[in-house]
Amino acid sequence: MRAYAAINRLRHRFLTYGRVAAWSPSIQGPGGTVLRDYSGRGGDGTLTNMDPASDWIHADGTALDFDGSNDYVAAPNPGNFGSSSNYALSLWFRCGSTAASYRTMAIKRVTGVRHPMSAFLTPAHKLQLDSWNGGSGGAAVVTAGTVNDGTWHHAVLSHASDGTLSGYLDGILIGTASDSGQNTTNTQDARIGADTSISRYFPGQLD
Repeated sequence: MRAYAAINRLRHRFLTYGRVAAWSPSIQGPGGTVLRDYSGRGGDGTLTNMDPASDWIHADGTALDFDGSNDYVAAPNPGNFGSSSNYALSLWFRCGSTAASYRTMAIKRVTGVRHPMSAFLTPAHKLQLDSWNGGSGGAAVVTAGTVNDGTWHHAVLSHASDGTLSGYLDGILIGTASDSGQNTTNTQDARIGADTSISRYFPGQLD
């Protein structure tokens, strides 16, 4: 128990260092309708259309379970950044759904189409990480293989100030793309487990 507590303290310290937002069900533990922001910036999220009694689950630690129908976490704007900014998105996900649809895990957008970051599964069950300017410009990387295998995966979108977007799955580089010169900045809030602007909901677990 002491070792576990020490590990959790170290993880908490890591989450608070240099983050604009840090939501972690496995750190927080189960219960309630609030998903705490551990960055220290006060960006707590709100479980929406979710049942705290059943949607906080134990899955190799604590995770949130999304039904793919209307579940999501509404989170405030973590910051205004775009194609000339350094930023990253990191998340753990697990999905076994075979639905041939787009399933959004995280996005910084509530309305419109412009966004600096999103992570979702394609109808072909591949992971896509992207940024988009709302027109025909942006950057996207997609895995070669499927990821709806019912096991946990770690996804990272890393964006550099020169417009280079790099995507990683389980620590391995998927590919790179560029959104240099594109306006991907918005001042909108974030969504976890869905893109509510176009009703794309994720069926699976997130941490």
